[in-house]
Amino acid sequence: MRDWLATLGAQPPTCVNAETAQTAETPSGAPLKLVSAVPAVSALTQDTEEWVALSRRDAIAERSALVEFDGAAPRVLADVLARMEACPVWGEPRRWAVIVDALARMIDDGTAAQALAAGWQILELVGVQTTRPHGLLSRAGLVFSLREADRVTDVRPSHCMIVAGALRHTWLRCPLPADGSIVLPWELPS
Repeated sequence: MRDWLATLGAQPPTCVNAETAQTAETPSGAPLKLVSAVPAVSALTQDTEEWVALSRRDAIAERSALVEFDGAAPRVLADVLARMEACPVWGEPRRWAVIVDALARMIDDGTAAQALAAGWQILELVGVQTTRPHGLLSRAGLVFSLREADRVTDVRPSHCMIVAGALRHTWLRCPLPADGSIVLPWELPS
């Protein structure tokens, strides 16, 4: 065993190309048959953009399933949270993290599900306007009005309460414009 390790240390490692060799040698000189050929790198990276998109969709679907089943969240909210986490950040990254965390808290404590049960639409929770600034508080969904320590309570069809420590603020639900100017964050034009 010691001789074999010494042989490995003394010789630089060699690469076996699956296209040019079907066998390799062990340090003792015995032939070692290759079990399978590794596909060429060009074949793996041929459709990089498609692969990344598929990979991203898989990651979103996996995260959504985790939130739905482990967190006992409704499917629509699990999908929204997974997409928000994977959404390209616009604006300040720290602020985006606060927004996503606020949505996660609402899902965890059940207030997001209460809002949907009270007749709220997803756009009223996480919608943004198509023109800049996207997260304008008077035109964006509820999560864009929340700060780090804020909690949402008392969800009603017309409003909810935002609680920050001892302070309470009423957030009024406004009708969505019919012109399509409010969209989900991942639907924003590039």
